[in-house]
Amino acid sequence: MIYYEYGRHAALEKLGLSAGELDSPKLVEELAALEHKQWESWAKAVANSEDISKERLARWKKFFKPYKKLTRKAKDEDRTWAKKVIKIVKKVTK
Repeated sequence: MIYYEYGRHAALEKLGLSAGELDSPKLVEELAALEHKQWESWAKAVANSEDISKERLARWKKFFKPYKKLTRKAKDEDRTWAKKVIKIVKKVTK
């Protein structure tokens, strides 16, 4: 258990966080930006390899931009996924 505890705290320290900072707005934003990059990468791969409708591709292309340039609504969707990640991290680091 001591190794597990050390490993948990060391991982958080590498992120520059303590266990109490997992809900920080900065972390939520960083993870939301990462979630957006992951989605964009996936969507582009699907668009290049699958036969998707022109309408769907047109909808997706509106979001093929950096996270910072998204609308508030689109950012909120990415934040929802970021918060799911934080929930999992909290669960496994209890």
